[in-house]
Amino acid sequence: MTQRTTTAARGDIEASIRAACEDGQYQRGATILIQMFGPQIRRFITARVGSHVAAHEIFSDFTLDVWRGLPGFGWRCPVRSWAYTVARNAANRYVVAPHRRAARNIALSEVPVQSHLDGDDGFTPNYLRPEVKRRFRALREQLSPTERQMLELRCDRGMPWRDLTLAVEGQIEDPSDLARATARMRKRFQLVKEKLREQLLAA
Repeated sequence: MTQRTTTAARGDIEASIRAACEDGQYQRGATILIQMFGPQIRRFITARVGSHVAAHEIFSDFTLDVWRGLPGFGWRCPVRSWAYTVARNAANRYVVAPHRRAARNIALSEVPVQSHLDGDDGFTPNYLRPEVKRRFRALREQLSPTERQMLELRCDRGMPWRDLTLAVEGQIEDPSDLARATARMRKRFQLVKEKLREQLLAA
């Protein structure tokens, strides 16, 4: 799967996961979800907590949460949006109590999903020269966790605005509330881009 998954490809993945779940094959559905969306969610977690070590721990919890939670997923939103919410909740648990991670009733080795997650995390425009890349990264690290997530999901992942809003802010049931939240997200994203551009030019 390419870095920027097309809308059609995402639809095919969602359909495959749903078909597996409707057949009662939740382990297969979780496997597809982790394999196809896992790398981008790993980067999302890393952007949120700012640590590869912590992200590894959180992603392990996320994997378990998906495996256990998929049977109760009601399909009221795209499963990818749900997965980002699960990841955000796992990260929040870790941030609040990193020394008291939730007790597990099942070993990680028993989870039937494997991910090969390597490569860089975060958004780095390909056209930037190495020295400019380094300045860009330094500036990006000064952003808030939410702002880093916005860059990761929108610029690198190409996530639609509605899905991005749900991923960052959590489930919003009311359509009018979601529309307003999405508008705020677009405006905030534009402000972040402008701030980065100004700082990069001034560096």
